[in-house]
Order: sequence, then C-alpha cells, then structure tokens
Amino acid sequence: MELRTAVLGGGVMGGTLVAAIVASGSRNVVVIEKNADRAAELEDAYGVGVGAELELLSGADQILLAVKPQDMPGLLPQIAPHVGSGAIVISLAAGVTTKTI
Repeated sequence: MELRTAVLGGGVMGGTLVAAIVASGSRNVVVIEKNADRAAELEDAYGVGVGAELELLSGADQILLAVKPQDMPGLLPQIAPHVGSGAIVISLAAGVTTKTI
C-alpha cells in the first residue's frame, strides 16, 4: 500500500519535494498551497492533487511542512486538528525545534 503524502507549501522547497516524490513513482500526493496560480502550476507539472484547504492533510501518512519558519507559529495550531495520530510530520523550516512542532 502506497503512503499518502501531503506537502504543506508549494513554493520552491515544496515544489522540489513534490518533483522528487513523483519522480520516485509515487502518485498519492497532495499539495496544500494558498496561491492559486502556483497550485495550478504544480497540478499541471506533476499531476498531483492541490488545494488551499487544510482538510487535505486528513488521512495523510506523512506530512512535509515546507513553509517559511516565521509562518510556523501561526500555522501549527491550524493544522493540528487535521493531523492523524499515526502521521509522520517532517518540517523543513530552519530553526524551528521539534519541541515547537
């Protein structure tokens, strides 16, 4: 069974992660990106699901947080209700400690 991966943030880092995940053969990927133009680019380029709704995190086996470090404090409480108890959460935000997450 293929893991469901959610990438939160579709900027340069998030887009690079999506490209690598898709190149590895995985298609069970969703990207949460608030910029509609960028979301459309990612959907067209990689054929993955995209949207701005945090509910897209629900059911993800692994969640990759590819957002700016300064956005993390406000974002973490918003995503918490959508993160399953067994989900693996990986942050790429420099300087954000595991304790904070």
